Amino acid sequence: MLSQETGRPISGLIDEALEGLKARVRPRSVYETANDDATGHSAKEIIQRIREALEIGQHGLARQLAVEGAKQYAGHDELKAFGRVLAPPTGGMTMPVAPEVRAARKANKMWIKTHWQAYRGNWVALQAGHLLHASPSFDDVAEHVGDLYGPNLFLTKIA
Repeated sequence: MLSQETGRPISGLIDEALEGLKARVRPRSVYETANDDATGHSAKEIIQRIREALEIGQHGLARQLAVEGAKQYAGHDELKAFGRVLAPPTGGMTMPVAPEVRAARKANKMWIKTHWQAYRGNWVALQAGHLLHASPSFDDVAEHVGDLYGPNLFLTKIA
């Protein structure tokens, strides 16, 4: 189908418009070099690319750049920090959760599933499926609950 104004195919005009929008929405430097690695770039350039990638949600690219940059510039403190923070998680051991903790979490989840509409916009404090206090103010809930680290205590804001 052709555009009445330009006589060009509409699909081509749409593609052109989309490319223009994409160019305005995302930093080109990160996307144009997304498959590139940190090799051949200064530490300052790598740090800038990491920050750009994080800003636009390209966490995998940021991780790749940080890890490679930290290897390439082993003495650079900021790159070492990025490399450490963005490094893939290590295969650490997980601790098994006690049956009573699992039961309390399940009860809290069921309470929220049942009552979320009545408490929308409020902070709620639950303990093993029982409402301790609800308020639009976190401070109010914290004041009523007291010990925020109590056993099986669950605090959340219901959106």
